[in-house]
Amino acid sequence: LVLGHQGSHVTMEFKRESRAGKMIYYDVELVRGSPSFLKLLQRCHTLAEDSDRMKTLLSIEHVQCESLQAEKAELLARLEHGVPASSAALRVSELKEELRAAHDQNSILSHQLDVQTDKNRQLEQTLGVLQQAATSQSHTVKQLETLDGDRLA
Repeated sequence: LVLGHQGSHVTMEFKRESRAGKMIYYDVELVRGSPSFLKLLQRCHTLAEDSDRMKTLLSIEHVQCESLQAEKAELLARLEHGVPASSAALRVSELKEELRAAHDQNSILSHQLDVQTDKNRQLEQTLGVLQQAATSQSHTVKQLETLDGDRLA
């Protein structure tokens, strides 16, 4: 038993005599902890690696975004000064059209969501009415059972 806090390290040295009579030394570094703790520790390391990778990707995307913004500003400046449109300017126009189409699609989906929300509200109201009717019917049945029990007694 090697006592210590979970997550702490200990280095153990073992020595063993070989058949030739020579001493062989083994150094082993151990981490204290239960199997569940060690799995959690490994998961933390994996998440940290994933986080670092995502930060790197985000940094790359940020640089690319800045580059595209600078290119856009340059193209807009050219267009304002009457420089003929190049293929890049054409691409800006295409991207604007894609943005318009995405905005239109967003509007359609927003309308559909509003319609579904109204339908859900109507169904909830109908459900409330039906639940009240069921409660009323249950109360009426209990009253009839009471009257029937009194009549038979």
